[in-house]
Amino acid sequence: MFLFEKNMLNMSLEAKAEQSGLSLQVSAGCLLLAATVSGQVTRIQQLYEEALAGGVSAQSLAEVARMAHLIGGIPRAIEGLRCFGIALKNAGITVPAEASEADRDGHAERGLELFRQIYAAQAEPVLDSLDAILPGYRSWIIEHAYGRVLSRPQLPARERELLAVAALSAMRCPNQLKSHARGALHLGAKPEEIQAAIDVLAGEQPEEILDEARVAVAAMLRRDR
Repeated sequence: MFLFEKNMLNMSLEAKAEQSGLSLQVSAGCLLLAATVSGQVTRIQQLYEEALAGGVSAQSLAEVARMAHLIGGIPRAIEGLRCFGIALKNAGITVPAEASEADRDGHAERGLELFRQIYAAQAEPVLDSLDAILPGYRSWIIEHAYGRVLSRPQLPARERELLAVAALSAMRCPNQLKSHARGALHLGAKPEEIQAAIDVLAGEQPEEILDEARVAVAAMLRRDR
Protein backbone atom coordinates (compact mmCIF):
# COMPACT_ATOMS: atom_id res chain seq x y z
CA MET A 1 0.00 0.00 0.00
CA PHE A 2 1.34 3.41 -0.93
CA LEU A 3 1.13 6.48 1.28
CA PHE A 4 -0.17 9.88 0.21
CA GLU A 5 1.09 13.27 1.26
CA LYS A 6 -1.07 15.28 3.64
CA ASN A 7 -1.46 18.05 1.05
CA MET A 8 -3.22 15.73 -1.40
CA LEU A 9 -6.33 17.92 -1.24
CA ASN A 10 -4.36 20.57 -3.13
CA MET A 11 -3.39 18.18 -5.91
CA SER A 12 -5.28 18.24 -9.19
CA LEU A 13 -7.69 15.47 -10.06
CA GLU A 14 -5.32 14.35 -12.80
CA ALA A 15 -2.42 14.15 -10.32
CA LYS A 16 -4.55 12.19 -7.84
CA ALA A 17 -5.49 9.74 -10.58
CA GLU A 18 -1.88 9.32 -11.66
CA GLN A 19 -0.68 8.75 -8.10
CA SER A 20 -3.47 6.29 -7.33
CA GLY A 21 -2.94 4.25 -10.48
CA LEU A 22 -6.67 4.46 -11.28
CA SER A 23 -8.07 5.95 -14.48
CA LEU A 24 -9.19 9.57 -14.43
CA GLN A 25 -12.82 8.45 -14.76
CA VAL A 26 -12.64 6.02 -11.83
CA SER A 27 -10.68 8.45 -9.64
CA ALA A 28 -13.21 11.20 -10.36
CA GLY A 29 -16.08 8.85 -9.58
CA CYS A 30 -14.54 7.69 -6.30
CA LEU A 31 -13.85 11.22 -5.15
CA LEU A 32 -17.22 12.57 -6.27
CA LEU A 33 -19.34 9.80 -4.76
CA ALA A 34 -17.45 9.97 -1.46
CA ALA A 35 -17.76 13.77 -1.38
CA THR A 36 -21.48 13.61 -2.20
CA VAL A 37 -22.41 11.08 0.48
CA SER A 38 -20.29 13.07 2.95
CA GLY A 39 -22.08 16.32 2.10
CA GLN A 40 -18.96 18.22 0.96
CA VAL A 41 -20.92 20.58 -1.26
CA THR A 42 -18.14 23.01 -2.27
CA ARG A 43 -15.79 20.16 -3.08
CA ILE A 44 -18.40 18.33 -5.18
CA GLN A 45 -18.74 21.22 -7.62
CA GLN A 46 -14.97 21.61 -7.88
CA LEU A 47 -14.55 17.92 -8.66
CA TYR A 48 -17.30 17.89 -11.28
CA GLU A 49 -15.77 20.92 -13.00
CA GLU A 50 -12.29 19.41 -12.93
CA ALA A 51 -13.54 16.07 -14.23
CA LEU A 52 -15.39 17.70 -17.14
CA ALA A 53 -12.37 19.84 -17.96
CA GLY A 54 -10.18 16.74 -17.89
CA GLY A 55 -12.31 14.97 -20.47
CA VAL A 56 -14.45 12.68 -18.32
CA SER A 57 -17.76 12.38 -20.15
CA ALA A 58 -20.86 14.05 -18.78
CA GLN A 59 -22.72 10.75 -19.25
CA SER A 60 -20.26 8.90 -16.99
CA LEU A 61 -20.49 11.62 -14.35
CA ALA A 62 -24.27 11.51 -14.57
CA GLU A 63 -24.07 7.89 -13.43
CA VAL A 64 -22.19 9.00 -10.31
CA ALA A 65 -24.98 11.49 -9.62
CA ARG A 66 -27.55 8.72 -10.08
CA MET A 67 -25.70 6.28 -7.80
CA ALA A 68 -25.49 8.77 -4.93
CA HIS A 69 -29.03 8.25 -3.67
CA LEU A 70 -28.42 4.51 -3.25
CA ILE A 71 -25.57 5.09 -0.81
CA GLY A 72 -26.02 8.57 0.65
CA GLY A 73 -29.79 9.10 0.46
CA ILE A 74 -31.98 11.42 -1.59
CA PRO A 75 -31.16 14.72 0.19
CA ARG A 76 -27.41 14.43 -0.38
CA ALA A 77 -27.94 13.07 -3.88
CA ILE A 78 -29.99 16.15 -4.77
CA GLU A 79 -27.27 18.46 -3.41
CA GLY A 80 -24.75 16.56 -5.53
CA LEU A 81 -27.03 16.85 -8.56
CA ARG A 82 -27.32 20.59 -8.02
CA CYS A 83 -23.53 20.88 -8.03
CA PHE A 84 -23.38 18.76 -11.19
CA GLY A 85 -25.87 21.10 -12.83
CA ILE A 86 -23.75 24.15 -12.02
CA ALA A 87 -20.64 22.44 -13.36
CA LEU A 88 -22.44 21.46 -16.57
CA LYS A 89 -23.70 25.02 -17.05
CA ASN A 90 -20.25 26.49 -16.47
CA ALA A 91 -18.79 24.07 -19.02
CA GLY A 92 -21.57 24.68 -21.55
CA ILE A 93 -22.47 20.98 -21.59
CA THR A 94 -25.85 19.28 -21.49
CA VAL A 95 -26.65 15.63 -20.77
CA PRO A 96 -28.87 14.13 -23.50
CA ALA A 97 -32.37 13.07 -22.48
CA GLU A 98 -33.07 9.35 -22.31
CA ALA A 99 -36.11 7.34 -23.29
CA SER A 100 -38.55 6.68 -20.46
CA GLU A 101 -38.01 3.43 -18.56
CA ALA A 102 -41.04 1.27 -17.86
CA ASP A 103 -39.64 -2.26 -18.20
CA ARG A 104 -40.07 -3.50 -14.65
CA ASP A 105 -39.55 -7.15 -15.61
CA GLY A 106 -36.34 -6.19 -17.40
CA HIS A 107 -35.14 -4.34 -14.31
CA ALA A 108 -35.69 -7.40 -12.15
CA GLU A 109 -33.89 -9.71 -14.59
CA ARG A 110 -30.89 -7.42 -15.04
CA GLY A 111 -30.76 -6.63 -11.34
CA LEU A 112 -30.74 -10.26 -10.27
CA GLU A 113 -28.03 -11.10 -12.81
CA LEU A 114 -25.79 -8.29 -11.53
CA PHE A 115 -26.50 -9.12 -7.88
CA ARG A 116 -25.42 -12.71 -8.47
CA GLN A 117 -22.24 -11.55 -10.19
CA ILE A 118 -21.36 -9.33 -7.24
CA TYR A 119 -22.33 -11.64 -4.38
CA ALA A 120 -21.62 -14.99 -6.10
CA ALA A 121 -22.36 -17.92 -3.75
CA GLN A 122 -23.72 -15.55 -1.08
CA ALA A 123 -26.34 -13.97 -3.37
CA GLU A 124 -29.34 -16.08 -2.35
CA PRO A 125 -28.52 -16.15 1.39
CA VAL A 126 -28.18 -12.36 1.38
CA LEU A 127 -31.48 -11.88 -0.46
CA ASP A 128 -33.24 -14.37 1.81
CA SER A 129 -31.95 -12.54 4.88
CA LEU A 130 -33.43 -9.27 3.59
CA ASP A 131 -36.86 -10.83 3.03
CA ALA A 132 -36.73 -12.53 6.43
CA ILE A 133 -36.63 -9.10 8.06
CA LEU A 134 -38.98 -7.24 5.72
CA PRO A 135 -40.89 -9.32 3.17
CA GLY A 136 -40.63 -7.80 -0.29
CA TYR A 137 -37.39 -5.95 0.43
CA ARG A 138 -35.51 -8.40 -1.80
CA SER A 139 -37.55 -7.36 -4.83
CA TRP A 140 -37.16 -3.66 -4.05
CA ILE A 141 -33.36 -3.97 -3.87
CA ILE A 142 -33.11 -6.12 -7.01
CA GLU A 143 -35.49 -4.09 -9.17
CA HIS A 144 -34.49 -0.59 -8.14
CA ALA A 145 -30.93 -0.53 -6.83
CA TYR A 146 -29.45 -3.23 -9.05
CA GLY A 147 -31.88 -3.38 -11.96
CA ARG A 148 -32.71 0.25 -12.60
CA VAL A 149 -29.51 1.96 -11.42
CA LEU A 150 -26.42 -0.21 -11.04
CA SER A 151 -26.92 -2.32 -14.18
CA ARG A 152 -27.17 0.71 -16.48
CA PRO A 153 -24.62 0.23 -19.29
CA GLN A 154 -23.30 3.80 -19.20
CA LEU A 155 -20.76 2.81 -16.51
CA PRO A 156 -19.20 -0.66 -16.17
CA ALA A 157 -20.25 -2.67 -13.11
CA ARG A 158 -16.61 -3.15 -12.12
CA GLU A 159 -16.11 0.62 -11.96
CA ARG A 160 -19.34 1.07 -10.02
CA GLU A 161 -18.10 -1.36 -7.39
CA LEU A 162 -14.85 0.60 -7.00
CA LEU A 163 -16.90 3.78 -6.59
CA ALA A 164 -19.01 2.02 -3.95
CA VAL A 165 -15.82 1.04 -2.11
CA ALA A 166 -14.80 4.71 -1.92
CA ALA A 167 -18.23 5.93 -0.80
CA LEU A 168 -18.74 3.20 1.80
CA SER A 169 -15.27 3.92 3.18
CA ALA A 170 -16.24 7.56 3.68
CA MET A 171 -19.52 6.53 5.32
CA ARG A 172 -17.85 4.10 7.73
CA CYS A 173 -19.97 1.11 6.68
CA PRO A 174 -17.43 -1.75 7.09
CA ASN A 175 -19.79 -4.67 6.42
CA GLN A 176 -21.12 -3.21 3.18
CA LEU A 177 -17.60 -2.06 2.28
CA LYS A 178 -16.28 -5.60 2.53
CA SER A 179 -19.20 -6.93 0.48
CA HIS A 180 -18.63 -4.47 -2.35
CA ALA A 181 -14.86 -4.84 -2.22
CA ARG A 182 -15.43 -8.57 -2.68
CA GLY A 183 -17.92 -7.75 -5.44
CA ALA A 184 -15.29 -5.68 -7.21
CA LEU A 185 -13.00 -8.73 -7.13
CA HIS A 186 -15.77 -10.90 -8.58
CA LEU A 187 -16.13 -8.42 -11.43
CA GLY A 188 -12.42 -8.46 -12.26
CA ALA A 189 -10.89 -5.68 -10.16
CA LYS A 190 -7.44 -6.28 -8.72
CA PRO A 191 -6.78 -6.02 -4.96
CA GLU A 192 -4.51 -3.02 -5.55
CA GLU A 193 -7.33 -1.22 -7.39
CA ILE A 194 -9.64 -1.74 -4.42
CA GLN A 195 -7.01 -0.36 -2.07
CA ALA A 196 -6.43 2.55 -4.45
CA ALA A 197 -10.15 3.39 -4.38
CA ILE A 198 -9.67 4.09 -0.67
CA ASP A 199 -6.23 5.69 -0.89
CA VAL A 200 -7.32 8.19 -3.55
CA LEU A 201 -9.50 9.78 -0.85
CA ALA A 202 -6.44 10.78 1.20
CA GLY A 203 -6.61 14.46 2.04
CA GLU A 204 -10.34 14.45 1.23
CA GLN A 205 -11.57 12.30 4.12
CA PRO A 206 -10.22 12.01 7.70
CA GLU A 207 -7.26 9.65 7.84
CA GLU A 208 -8.85 7.77 10.75
CA ILE A 209 -11.80 6.85 8.54
CA LEU A 210 -9.55 5.73 5.69
CA ASP A 211 -7.43 3.62 8.03
CA GLU A 212 -10.57 1.84 9.25
CA ALA A 213 -11.52 1.11 5.64
CA ARG A 214 -8.03 -0.17 4.79
CA VAL A 215 -8.11 -2.53 7.77
CA ALA A 216 -11.56 -3.87 6.82
CA VAL A 217 -10.58 -4.49 3.20
CA ALA A 218 -7.23 -6.03 4.13
CA ALA A 219 -9.00 -8.45 6.49
CA MET A 220 -11.43 -9.42 3.73
CA LEU A 221 -8.60 -10.00 1.25
CA ARG A 222 -6.71 -12.20 3.72
CA ARG A 223 -9.81 -14.24 4.52
CA ASP A 224 -10.78 -14.76 0.88
CA ARG A 225 -7.39 -16.00 -0.28
